[in-house]
Formats: sequence, structure tokens, C-alpha cells
Amino acid sequence: MRMLVALITVVAGLFINSSPAFAQDATSAEEVGAAVDTAVAAETGTDVVVNPTACGKIQISASAQCAAKVQTSCSTLCKPASFVLECDGNCTGTCSETATTECTQTCGSTCNTECTTNPGSFSCAASCTTNCESSCPGNCKDHPDEGKCEASCRTSCDTDCTSKCTVVAPTATCETKCGTSCDTSCTVQKNVQCDVACVVSCSGTLEGGCTTRCQDTKGAIFCDGQFVDTTDVQACVDYLNSLGNHVNTDEWSITVTGKGLSCSATPATSGTSGTTTAALAGLLLISLVALRRRCRQ
Repeated sequence: MRMLVALITVVAGLFINSSPAFAQDATSAEEVGAAVDTAVAAETGTDVVVNPTACGKIQISASAQCAAKVQTSCSTLCKPASFVLECDGNCTGTCSETATTECTQTCGSTCNTECTTNPGSFSCAASCTTNCESSCPGNCKDHPDEGKCEASCRTSCDTDCTSKCTVVAPTATCETKCGTSCDTSCTVQKNVQCDVACVVSCSGTLEGGCTTRCQDTKGAIFCDGQFVDTTDVQACVDYLNSLGNHVNTDEWSITVTGKGLSCSATPATSGTSGTTTAALAGLLLISLVALRRRCRQ
């Protein structure tokens, strides 16, 4: 049984590779790349691929392991943890919230007490960062990747608090110091809440789309376990391949489920040798018949 499946896989691969419809030349990849807004940026020393048209708004490493999944092996991956990068891409830049009065008043009361008690050692930036970071666990509890969310939250707290408090003179009044400290902290907190809400909503939307696409013959693409939200799987595969990702599309060639067997391949065009195609098709047919007979036994 295993030998027959292996033979069918090899034959199907030969048959598919012999068809120009499955062979994407360099010109096609260049046209895809030229037709979209593509950017390759550096993030923590790793190339990040951004291609909104071909592969949605996901940002992935240029060395990511990508594969096209279909049916069961695909649908089992359709879960919130698989949508984090795609939703981060969709939600980035969508939140520009301002601090709420309730937050600044609560923060201000505590801050002013600290400042008036020790005015000489009080630090606007330190107070701001402490107050802001203490909110990260609670604000990130609904995020599909809490750890990543909390790390991002703490970075925003530190960056924004340091930046805003730098312009506050050491001799400024406690009211001024705490005003800046609390407004900055509360603004970051509100935007983290907004971003998490966006990611949660996005994740719910993608789950349904992911499950539906898994039933398609080309299924859905996952890179390092992250779902790639694209309406044109082939275009995304071509684009990622052009970058050297070499998307694994083995599941397109053959799928064996239970007692049934299904193969998917584009018929050969006039550019394919008739003799070669006929021979490969014949060998594939023989293998299929043999496998079906074994399955009935």
C-alpha cells in the first residue's frame, strides 16, 4: 500500500511538472512583484516580507517555512493562534485613541501623592512607565498571543513615557509632571485596548474564512504556522517562491483520505510532449487502479 502511494506521488509530481500551467517562469514572478506594493524591511535582524496584494497584510520572515495545506491538515490550523501575524498586519495603524478622563483622574491622584511626598526624587518617566506597564497583563488577556502583546505593550510604555517626559523640566510642578505622566500612560493603555479588540475581531473573521478555504483544491497557505489571508493562493505561492521561500505544495498533488483517493492536476497544454504526457498519465492510471483494488480488500 505504502509503495503504491509513494509511486503515485512520484508519478503525479512528474505529470504536474511536465505541464506549463504549473511552471511559473521568472517573468510571471516579476510581473506579480511589479504589480503590487512590495516592501522588504529589517526587523530584529530578519527580513520581513510585506505584499498586500499577493499575500494579504501579513509580515513574515523571508526565511519562513511556508506550505499550502488542504482539508483536515489545513482546518486543524484554523485557530486564533494562527491569525496573530495576519491580524497584526490588519490592525497596525488603525488605533489613534486618546486618554480617558477616568484613567487620568485615577492615575493623577496616585501620582500627585507620590510626587508631593518625594518631590526631589520623583521621576515623570519612571512614574509613567510603572503605571503604564502595570496595565499590560490585564489589557492583553484576550489577545491570542498574550506574551507578544505584553512585550509590545511594555515597549510602548517605555518609549512613549521616556519621550514625553523628556521635555518636562526637573523643576516643574507636580501637577505638570503628573499631568504629562498620566496622560501619556493612559493614552498608551487606551491604544493597547483598541489594538487587542481589533485583533480579537480580526481573528474571529479569519477563522471562518480559513475553514472555508481549506476545502478548496489549493487550500490555504501557512508560514511558520501563521495563516496567510490571500484570495489568490497561486499568486501568493508564486510571490513567496520568487523570494526563495519555496512554498511546499505537496498536498496539491495528491490527497488520500480513508478509502477514497483524489488527485488534482492541470491538463497538459499544446506545449507538452504528447508521448510523454500519455505515458505518465497511463502509469498514473495503472497505479490508481491498483490502489483502489487494494483498498477494497
